[in-house]
Amino acid sequence: AFLNQPLVLGAAQGLDTLLREIETAERLHVEATDATVGPSVRRARALQVTAMGLAVGLTLLAAWLAWREVQRRAHSEAQLRQAQLRTEATVVERTAQLLQSNRDLTQQIAERERLRAELQDSEQRLRAVVQSSSDLIHSTDRAGHLRFVNAAWCRALGYEAGEVIDRLATDLADPADRERIAAL
Repeated sequence: AFLNQPLVLGAAQGLDTLLREIETAERLHVEATDATVGPSVRRARALQVTAMGLAVGLTLLAAWLAWREVQRRAHSEAQLRQAQLRTEATVVERTAQLLQSNRDLTQQIAERERLRAELQDSEQRLRAVVQSSSDLIHSTDRAGHLRFVNAAWCRALGYEAGEVIDRLATDLADPADRERIAAL
């Protein structure tokens, strides 16, 4: 593929033409030269001219190879710049996304804190109402264990809250009423 490049083919053709012209000039020069010049001098001149032609050809080839390397590096640098620009654009985009996510999370945290504060306030008001109520109020879990009893409940039944929490509500009932209560 390297030898099929137009510049290489042109350099090779130019070198070939140059060598033919040098050979023709040498032949004409040799014919015009005194008959006393021997074949070794003619041969030395021909080799000298051929060497000069080869030097010119190699110089052209080296120049072309250097030009090609410069072009390859320029292309590589352009690709690298494009990749860098794409990377920078991605960083800017992702940074914007992260900033928006942080703003959204900050808003969500603030909203949750506000709701938590409202819930605590509401629980405190409810606790105050339940504790000050004269009605007997209690709460049980699904298994029937007492989880909460108010002060009126404790006064009416004669227990302290610490004595009854986590006990089965049916355990506190009159033994004669336990079957009836369990059936409910």
